[in-house]
Order: sequence, then structure tokens, then C-alpha cells
Amino acid sequence: MGREDAFSDDIDWLDVGSDAPGQATPPRRPWPRWFTVVVVLTAVALVLTVLNRERGVQSAARLSTAPTTSAPPPTPTQTPTSTQTAPETSTAPTTALPAVSVTQLDRPLLGATTGWELIGYGDAVLVRIELAAGRITRTAIPSFPDNGAATLLAGTDRVRIQPFDRTPSFLVPDGKPFRELPALKRDGLVFPGPAANQMWMESGDSPHPVMTLATLDGGKLAGSLPIPPELSAYDAVADGAGGLLFPGASGVYAAQSNGLRRISTGSLAAVGPTGWLVTECDDRYRCQTVLIGRADRSRRTVNPPLSVRSPRGSISPDGATAAVMIVDFNGDIALHLLDLASGSQRVLKVFTSDEYGGAGIVWSPDSSWVFTLTAQGTLVVLNRETGGLGGLNMSLPPLNQLVVRPGG
Repeated sequence: MGREDAFSDDIDWLDVGSDAPGQATPPRRPWPRWFTVVVVLTAVALVLTVLNRERGVQSAARLSTAPTTSAPPPTPTQTPTSTQTAPETSTAPTTALPAVSVTQLDRPLLGATTGWELIGYGDAVLVRIELAAGRITRTAIPSFPDNGAATLLAGTDRVRIQPFDRTPSFLVPDGKPFRELPALKRDGLVFPGPAANQMWMESGDSPHPVMTLATLDGGKLAGSLPIPPELSAYDAVADGAGGLLFPGASGVYAAQSNGLRRISTGSLAAVGPTGWLVTECDDRYRCQTVLIGRADRSRRTVNPPLSVRSPRGSISPDGATAAVMIVDFNGDIALHLLDLASGSQRVLKVFTSDEYGGAGIVWSPDSSWVFTLTAQGTLVVLNRETGGLGGLNMSLPPLNQLVVRPGG
């Protein structure tokens, strides 16, 4: 047997065909049975894997498109008219605070018997306190830029809140939500006018600015006060009775229809409806405090003199007492009650804020109470006769500024 015949049974011949006519094709040896079984099982496994994957994709698609079976959403409720809110543990959507909320107490406040009111504003809220009625109304307002710097003007039935820049202001009618007013064309400063529901605002074109009389809604009225081109509304100060003062480098000037008139060569210490308190110094810096009468421009010295560094204070409506802020050696501002007849002072351990130029000190119409704000915005009520603290026994938000509406 040759060498080729010895290996012929161990070779698997591949049928690749032959081009030679008449040439015989070697016989094909069948696959082993075990190999066939392995191939079949592998194919079956692959088919099952593909089918399982397709079935999983279809199931996921059905789940993603199937309707949910969760509980229906809660039925919305109307905005409550009271100050009550839902418990914090409730899962229902929270309801926005009401635009206007009223708290009715069962007693008058501070023994008031007439219809005067104390009004203050803070961050995003206006608070109106009717003392004789024992009623507190809170009105939601937008927050202001610049830490709430604004002027608060109270009319007979509405309040205007005017930011210190050329942004829209807000008018709050009594018991109603606020409404926005257009921004002023010039500087965003306004001042109380000589009559109810009036204000002074700057108008005119530079270099001829004019303080124009207007309604709290912004409507123009007859009346104007010309001021020098070098001055603007930022130099003005409310004089305590609906007029304007302009403290300058050489004294204090009152605005009149025919221009400015100097009323003192000193610095302004306090204003009120009956007159002004100024501190004047001679050429050797010997100073004295002088009370100037509004009606006749009378002058009377009040001792001891106040420091020229004292922030502006407020004179009581009866003209008897000035609430002034004195800066101590630590830089703290303490409130003093100055008797304008005797010159005696009562130092009150209350540290106030001068951030808004003394606008945080106001008097009750009967001169019995003085109201001020601490640097943290806390309302402080002081009795003029005793110097003691009076309590309103209510929770108030931090306030930036105060104003009194006389009532009647």
C-alpha cells in the first residue's frame, strides 16, 4: 500500500468542482453526528435569545404607553379670604398668601379714640394699623430693590409707595390689592404735599428743574416750586407741613413760589408742623440750637445745643417736644426726647436707624406717642410723658419706614 493510500481514510475532501470533463469527483465524507447536534443546539439557543429580546422590547413599549393607575389630582380650592393657611404636612398644592388680609382685635390700641392710623411698609408688605378700631390690614406688595429704599405717602384713602429710582411705584387703596403706577420721568423722589392726597415731584427739563404738585395717582395739579439748576429732588427735605427745605453748604433754604429763601445759616436738626430746629455756629464754632417758628419765623434758643452731626429728628404736632437721634461715641444712634421749652432731655435706650433720613420717627396726632424703628426694622412705641415703652401686642414684620395718617 502506497503512502497516499495510507492517509486516504483520514482526509475530508471538499467538493470544489472540477473543470476537467470526465474527471471523477472524490467522494464526500459525511459530518460526524456529534458535530451536527452541537450546531443545531447552538442555533436553537440563538433563536430563543432573539425572541426573548423582542418580547422584552414589546413589553416595555406596552408599559410606557399604558395609562397610569395613580390617584386623580386633588381638586383645586379657592384662595382663602382669611389669614389661615393649610398645615405644613398637607400634600395638596400650597395656596398663595392673600393679597389683602385683615386681623380684627377685640380692643382699641394705645387707648386711641379717634380715627388716626399708623402705616408702615417692609419687604413685600404694607401694614395699616387702625388703632381706635383695633384692626390691622396687611397688603402684599412686590419687593423693592436697594433694600427697600422708598418714600411712603399716606392719603385719605390710599397709600403711595415710591422707590428711590426710576422704577414703577405702587398705589394701595385702603382694603384693596396694590396697583402699579408708571415710573417717574425724573428722579424717583416724592414728598408730602400741602393738602391731603397731594405730593411734590420733580419735573421739567434740565437745567431748569421744578418741583411740581401732583395727586398721589400722578395727576398734575396747579402749583410748582422752582429750584436752582445745581439742586435736584435728592437735595430736598420735607419740612413737616407739606413744604420743602433744601439744606445746603451755607444754611437751610425754604422753597417758595418765587424761589428759595434762607431760614438759617446752620444745619437742620428736626422738622415739624409748627417749625424747625436748627443748630447754628459762629465763626469761632460756638454753636447753639435754635427753634424757628413756621408762622412768623420767630427764633428762640434751646439749650443745651445739639451736635451738628445729629441726624434729622421730628417735632411733635403740639410743638413742645423734639424726638432727635444722637450719635454716641460708639457710633450708635440713640433716641432723645428734647423738651423745647426747658431744654431738658430724656435719653431713651432705643437704638434707631437713620437709613432713610429720619423718616422712621413719627408722632401720634395728639403728641402722646412717638414711633420709631430699630436698625432691624422692629417697631418701637414710646410714651412721651413717661418715656416708657408702649405695647401694641401684635406680631409685625420688619418695617423700613413709618407714616401717620391723621384721620378725621
